[in-house]
Amino acid sequence: MADMRFQTGVLGQVGVEQRRIWHSLAVMPESTSFDSELLSNMITCLDRLYDEKTGVEDVRALLVATAAALTDSPLSRCMADSANRLALILASGGDATDQNRAALGATNEVRRMVASLL
Repeated sequence: MADMRFQTGVLGQVGVEQRRIWHSLAVMPESTSFDSELLSNMITCLDRLYDEKTGVEDVRALLVATAAALTDSPLSRCMADSANRLALILASGGDATDQNRAALGATNEVRRMVASLL
């Protein structure tokens, strides 16, 4: 986690006002390679969820961590909302297949937003 905080500091080099505007659009024209890596990791994780190669709890953990790294953006809020929905899915019980199906629906908006940025 300490590495993530250090890496997100790279965004501090951009003017605060520019950063606010880019984040409000969920687009950062000069995003760092770290931001791109975060988004790429998210798509890979969601692909693995679709293929049933990763569990809902792992997807939720990545959503929480990525949302924290991309603070104050519509994408971050979308990820946090999806993570909260996944927590409800996990708490509801059910078998892994049912949880997986529900998780795909709960993360669809994140997938759409991230794919549009890559």
